[in-house]
Formats: sequence, C-alpha cells, structure tokens
Amino acid sequence: MAGYIGSKSSVTQVDGYTEAEADAEFVNDPNGAITVDGSNVGIGTSNPTRQLEVSKAGTAYIRAADTTNSVNVDMLSASSGGWIGTQSNHDFMLQTNNQERMRIDSSGRVGIGTSSPSYKLDVASTVQIRAGESLRLQNVAGSSAATVQCAGAGSNSDLGFSTAGSERMRIDSSGNLLVGTTIAGQPNEDAMAFTGNMLRLSHANGNTGNYVYFIYNGLGVGSIANNGGSAVAYNTSSDYRLKTDAQPMTGASARVQALNPVNFEWISDGTRVDGFLAHEAQAVVPEAITGTKDAMKDEEYEVTPAVEATYDEDGNELTAAVEAVMGTRSVPDYQGIDQSKLVPLLTAALQEALTEIASLKTRVEALEA
Repeated sequence: MAGYIGSKSSVTQVDGYTEAEADAEFVNDPNGAITVDGSNVGIGTSNPTRQLEVSKAGTAYIRAADTTNSVNVDMLSASSGGWIGTQSNHDFMLQTNNQERMRIDSSGRVGIGTSSPSYKLDVASTVQIRAGESLRLQNVAGSSAATVQCAGAGSNSDLGFSTAGSERMRIDSSGNLLVGTTIAGQPNEDAMAFTGNMLRLSHANGNTGNYVYFIYNGLGVGSIANNGGSAVAYNTSSDYRLKTDAQPMTGASARVQALNPVNFEWISDGTRVDGFLAHEAQAVVPEAITGTKDAMKDEEYEVTPAVEATYDEDGNELTAAVEAVMGTRSVPDYQGIDQSKLVPLLTAALQEALTEIASLKTRVEALEA
C-alpha cells in the first residue's frame, strides 16, 4: 500500500511520500483516491466540488450492508439508469419532518397520506394537478386513452372529458352538464345539456330521429322523437306484429259514462284543471293507471349529513371523516295516469254514438216521409 493522509503543513507519510507531495489526499494506488479538499470529499476524483462526490467509470454503488432487509441505493451509469429501493417483502417509505409522507408497499402500491394503500395509487387527501391541467387515463395495452382536462382559465374554467382525442362531455363553470356540445345554449347540434333544472335535447338541422329511446328486455317499447318537422312525437310501441287476437270494442259508451271527469285544485300551487282521480279511472280503464290507491313506500333520507376529513398543509389528518346518518320513513306512493290510454275507449264510444245518431236520423227521416 502506498499513500499519505494530511496537509502540506502536517502530513502522515506512507511508503516515502514527502511533505511537498501532500495536498490533503489519501492515495490507495495510482488509479484511485479518496481526496479531502476543504469540506469536500471525493471518491474516485481528486477535485471534488460537493461535500461527497463519487466518480467512477462504469457502475458505482452506494449499498447498505444487509441487502435483504435494508434500503439499497444503486447509482448506475447513465445508460443503465439507477434505483433506490428495498429487497425481499419490505415497503419503501419517504419521510419529511420525521413523519411518513409516501409509501410504496411490497406489492407495488403507492400510498400518499396513507401507510396502507389499497390501489396502485391511493391518495388520502386532496389532489391538485397543475402540469398541463389534464389527467390521462390509459388501459394496460396502451391502445386507447381518455383524458380529463380543464378548459379556460381561473375561476371560469370548464371541466372536459375526452376519449379517442375528442371531447365527449363537459361541466362548464356555471355547473351545466353538456354532452356533445361545449355551449349550453347552442341549438343546432346533436347534443344533450342539463342546465339548472332543465334538460335540453337537440338535433342538428336536417337530422331526425329519437331524442329518447326506451327499451325493455332488449325490445324497443317507446321513444320521444322528431321526424324533421316542428313538433315532437311521444311514441309507445303499437306494431301489429306485437299483438294478437284483436277484437272489436263493445260497450264503450257505457264505460265512458262510468268515467268521472272532475275539475280540481292542485294542492302544491292552487291551480284548477280538468281531469280524473286515478283510482276512479282505474276501475274503468285500468291500463291507463299506475300504482295502487293509498299505497305507501319506504324512503331513505339523510338524518345528518356526512362530514369530510380535514387535513393540514402537510397532508396530516386533523379531523376524521364522519359518514352520513341515514333513516327510513314511510311516504305516499302516488298513482299516475296516462291519459292517452283513454283515446281508444273515447274513440269507440264516439263511434257507438255516431252509429246511434245515424240510426235515429234514419228513423226520423222515415217518419217525416
């Protein structure tokens, strides 16, 4: 071994090195050195510029002695990359101010603000995304992706949802939910907009077809549609191929006489209208009525609202989350009426009346002759 430790004013000589050769350097051999230059220490370099600087051609390692349980730090060459982590079944934690801030568990799940992550990324606090103001979601194969992005600036930013590079849905800064459009009041487009308490469905000029299509058990049973005009059609299935054993209606006039049309006042706003009481009409035209007279149903309601957890600026939980307290109460299950179902009965009764009128007219004419 040949080398020396010390400075020019005080040097410990090894194998004949002189004071003139001492420059605060410890030499193991001509090809490697530990150099102390002021407060900087160099390993593999005689000119350290940092408090600890390691320089070596090829691979350099900083590794704990127990590679089974301790944290390993491998700083590899630029072409090979590097890694910091643990071996065996141990988690890797990052701390600040003597408190754990992030953990990668032995299964590869990342937890921020939690030491027991349940998902690939589990964040137990508010997440803010600034870079590009968008979040990209991609499947494992990487063949498709969706994005959630901000549109606009400041407090007037909209929140957009895109797939395959095209925006599909947006929540604007006023809280409107927009599908197929970016402007709540845009009329000439195929779109849906929920604005305030109003749902707006629109077709672009020249487009026709359904606004709403209803399906039961895989079969189309109705629609709300536009056929290119200035009106909307409310359709229920009526194709002859869906029906069998069609028979003439009889006794329609007597059934119409059994109906009890009334003028009544709505309790909610005091307006007066003409109509039917559902349970009375149900006795005559049951297919026009839904529900049962005086029926009740159980309804879940919120007794006390949920309270979200609060955190300090470092992500430490200050107050725990409190779940909402729910209760169940009995409320009326109101009946409804589809007055269009009365049309066949009224038509049949009118036909019976017209037939009777025609018969009477013939008899009168015969008597007058």
